[in-house]
Amino acid sequence: MESVGTAGSGTASFLPNLGQWEQPVQFLLSRPDLSVALLDGGTMEYSGETGVVRLTLEGASLDAGSRGLDPRPGVHHFLRGDEDHWRRNVPSYAGVRFEKVLPGVDVGFGAIDGHLKYDLVLAPTVDPGDLVVRCKGVEHLEVDGDGDLLMETVLGEIRQPRPVTFQVLPSGEREPVACDYRVLGDTGFGFDVFGWDRRGPLVVDPGLVFASYLGGSDAADMVRSLLVAEDGDLIVVGNTSSMDFPVTPGAFDTTHAGGFPFDSDVFVTRLDPTGSELRWSTFLGGGANDIVARAVLDEDGSIVLGGLTGSPDYPTTPGAAQTTFVQASGFVSRLSASGDSLGFSTFLGGASPASIVFGVGIAPSGAVVAGGSTFGADFPITPGAFDPEFAGPSEAFLVWLDTDQGSLQQATFIGGDNTDTLTALDIAVNGDIVVAGTTASLNLPVSPGAWSTEPLGHYVARFSSAGDLLHLTYFGSPPGGGGEQIRALRVAPNGDVTLTGDTSDDDFPTTPGALDGTYNGTIDAFVSRFDPLLQELVYSTFLGGGGIDNGEDLALDPSGLVTVSGMTRSTGFPTTPGSYQPDDPGDGPGRDLFVARLSPDGERLFYGSYVGGYGDVGLNDITEDGVPVAVGPEGEALVAGRSDVDDLLTTPGVFGPVFQGVSDVYLARLDMLPTGVERWGTSDAGCSGPLSVGVTAMPRVGGLDFGVYGTGAPGLSLGLLLVGRPLPLPLVAQGVSVWVDPTQPIVLSVWSDEAGYAELPLPLADDPRLLDLEAVAQLFWPEACGRGLVATAALRIRVQP
Repeated sequence: MESVGTAGSGTASFLPNLGQWEQPVQFLLSRPDLSVALLDGGTMEYSGETGVVRLTLEGASLDAGSRGLDPRPGVHHFLRGDEDHWRRNVPSYAGVRFEKVLPGVDVGFGAIDGHLKYDLVLAPTVDPGDLVVRCKGVEHLEVDGDGDLLMETVLGEIRQPRPVTFQVLPSGEREPVACDYRVLGDTGFGFDVFGWDRRGPLVVDPGLVFASYLGGSDAADMVRSLLVAEDGDLIVVGNTSSMDFPVTPGAFDTTHAGGFPFDSDVFVTRLDPTGSELRWSTFLGGGANDIVARAVLDEDGSIVLGGLTGSPDYPTTPGAAQTTFVQASGFVSRLSASGDSLGFSTFLGGASPASIVFGVGIAPSGAVVAGGSTFGADFPITPGAFDPEFAGPSEAFLVWLDTDQGSLQQATFIGGDNTDTLTALDIAVNGDIVVAGTTASLNLPVSPGAWSTEPLGHYVARFSSAGDLLHLTYFGSPPGGGGEQIRALRVAPNGDVTLTGDTSDDDFPTTPGALDGTYNGTIDAFVSRFDPLLQELVYSTFLGGGGIDNGEDLALDPSGLVTVSGMTRSTGFPTTPGSYQPDDPGDGPGRDLFVARLSPDGERLFYGSYVGGYGDVGLNDITEDGVPVAVGPEGEALVAGRSDVDDLLTTPGVFGPVFQGVSDVYLARLDMLPTGVERWGTSDAGCSGPLSVGVTAMPRVGGLDFGVYGTGAPGLSLGLLLVGRPLPLPLVAQGVSVWVDPTQPIVLSVWSDEAGYAELPLPLADDPRLLDLEAVAQLFWPEACGRGLVATAALRIRVQP
């Protein structure tokens, strides 16, 4: 069961009592206006200027052990009073667990933006109806119409949301269980749980790091791109028709310029890593309809956006490629890292309608590359272009713009004698531009040795940074098939090209041994990977259930591990045991988000989950909406979509805890770790950047598919996996934090591949003695620049039933 009590605002963490405070304080969560102490037995004590509120689990053992969870960077020093009482290097933690406070009962605590979150984890032998929380300093208790517990206290009102409750089945899947508060006068409360059949422990899902709405109250808000800044901030880019969409003073444009209720403006919003603080937020648009299709983040923190505008007064800048509006036009704009000014902004189109930018990227030279589609023969093409001729009803295009003013450097068509479009674009490490789109042309300039020289419904092409065609292949189902849509592509550091989208054709090409070679339903998502020369289909797989599944976006980590997001209407979408929502949360035909992580060879599903409520989330039309995904430095996934419902789970302290209006953006950050696995600490990165660590499956008795993987390691390098007992504080060795007790570790060798990916199987025998076995695992590598070691975060692993 999970309940939340307010403990102030701002980012906070738990500090252990190493002698700097009097007993019985074990941990303290402190804010300027309020502090929460965790006392012996897991008692919570709220302290403020007007008094103290204490919540105690009746009968809790004062001898229950406690430990910090998920260490945070940095330490604290307490240097007040007598020097004998000074305490240095006090660590901080994102969470705390009290174990066996009652037989079969653990209590967990979390700190999210200064809010206290507590979880009761019950063994199947425990009757939740017997649990009673006794209250001191509380004047009145009642349950409101939403099922929330309202506590009138000497400190003011404390609201605890209705408990979110799950049981863990023997398969590792989680099944929601109804739970209500039971008020016991003004001295305490308990819990009424309905339908728990005791097939497994009753727990709160640990995989949702934060979830928030974002939007205005009077019209539609939708998301198109998610970007993760170097400092971990989340940048959300989309379209809004809400006049009151949240914007901040000093932003570039604080007034919605489009006509209500049908015209949308672009919005760009920056949130802190916890999703709780709005750093800044701005509109971008003119008096008609403005739609962003894609955005990317430059090294200096500026955001480059591309899309379609119908606004003659869309903001442009002097010296840009095209400052005069002509019909419906594409646009490219560069917004400053602080959201308060435009570096450049330009239209892209001809006098004939219409042109749209579907993809943008930043070349190593700093030039902005934009790609899209046009119906205009007069689209501005530069002399000497690879393809200067407009030959079909529509043509794809590529444009290079100067990084400072947005002036036109070069532009070319891409196409043949029929309809051609560009729907996805990315830029390789070496500056090559890779694009994909639809084609009805029979005469595209296919390169020798291409995967397919026979015309199919799509193409994938690779251009040099100078605009020369290097490789081109047809791709997709045979002519006459149901057809596909390529919605996103990413180029791995080794040059491989990974695509996602969806298909309604059972003849879509798949590869032997891939995750799913069988067409599943009305529309399936797909994930396909080409080699750099577009000659070999490294792998290709369906991804879906028996209904409609749209692959919308994908993200790659430094080793090319792929995380895919999209929309699903399938109750049987492939998920993994112990994931955030392994079962369709709506149990019906409504639309939900999905997020999936595949093994590097495309043969296994490391993580798969729904993300949704009981209504629709996300749309499947790329020109109107999307389901973007981004991957953080530690391997966590951020996903977003458009929600038309108010029943999605949000977490304490986030910027948008409640649904605002007609449709809102919904944001969620998942740790991508199953039940039984927690991330401890952060990566000790080297010159090659951060490393991430994850597991291949849920750790459970008989789990032969369990293993640990790491990404971002030096290529073709020998590393070590240390497994053993956890340390309360890390040891520092050769510049990295070691969380494994060095006195009795299990030391295993592991090799990374060329891309820096390493995996070590750790199969778990079908032996009941393994149940609840705990260990910490951490990967170590020699630093690529020869300065010592690099290390992943640690994983705390507890074997599940």
